[in-house]
Amino acid sequence: MTQHILPQDTLEDQQTMRRLATVIGCFIAATAAMALVITVVMG
Repeated sequence: MTQHILPQDTLEDQQTMRRLATVIGCFIAATAAMALVITVVMG
């Protein structure tokens, strides 16, 4: 990450990273749910 002088820039970076983490978390959860459904269907 880049270093920022303005606190506002740092806050924006934190919000962006939180958004990115949320998207990645949702993707992982959706993948796990899909794997579980496939396991049950194929089971």
